[in-house]
Amino acid sequence: QFKAEQPRVFDVRGFLLTATACTALIISLEALGQMHLYLGIPLLLIGVLCSVLAYRHSFSHPQPLLPFSAMTINTFRNAVVGGSLFRASINAVPFLLPLLFQLGFGWSAAQAGAMVLWVFAGNLAMKPATTWLMKRFGFRRVLMVNGVISLAAMLCCLLLSPALGYFAIAAILFIGGLSRSLQFSCYNSLGFADVPQAKMSDASVVFSIFFQFSMSAGIALAALFLRGAMLWHEHATIEQNDIHIAFAGVALLVLMSLFDVWRLEKNAGAQVLSR
Repeated sequence: QFKAEQPRVFDVRGFLLTATACTALIISLEALGQMHLYLGIPLLLIGVLCSVLAYRHSFSHPQPLLPFSAMTINTFRNAVVGGSLFRASINAVPFLLPLLFQLGFGWSAAQAGAMVLWVFAGNLAMKPATTWLMKRFGFRRVLMVNGVISLAAMLCCLLLSPALGYFAIAAILFIGGLSRSLQFSCYNSLGFADVPQAKMSDASVVFSIFFQFSMSAGIALAALFLRGAMLWHEHATIEQNDIHIAFAGVALLVLMSLFDVWRLEKNAGAQVLSR
């Protein structure tokens, strides 16, 4: 006979703290991007405070909504933190590129959309080689080398101009799409490499929350960088050099993600790749 599983008690306090933290942080970034400092700064402080409280609460509750205990696993923590920074940066690209092509280059919406498709063509083209590359070189080496390529592709966006020509621009976006796809797959595989089966559900919850939050935060941060560039240049409307500076800010997020990769052990996640 099997013992009936005890129902899981809903973590009301954890839910309220987590929901408030995520909502406050996203809205604060949006408000700061609109230069509504009276709203953005208090919400940012509330979001940070609730994040800290949610983190501390997760270690005192027997069944927390957001079980941060999974973050004690090194490979999982690095994949969550570094992966979130990378996802935030890359998710800003489809937001900034159409602005650059339409407002900076003067292209139509159809022309801009067709050019952005080269990013996603790179995503698809990398899929067949992803597993082979991870098994051949290991997670750490692939994440580091490919992360540098992603950073270079992002910095190349600062050089985009109509003078480059169609094929040069398409090549830059295609290479960026290749590196983006490979980095995503590596982070997703590495994240659960060392997670024991008993903690798998907890790790999935944390990974999913950070995944969704980083995607929203990426666009909000790109808008904030863009607004800051407009204020610096004293522009009333978005111009090409404003978007280039926003790309530089987004590239900084890619660079920050590499610090977590650098701290990985050389054989991190090797047991997964040997299967």
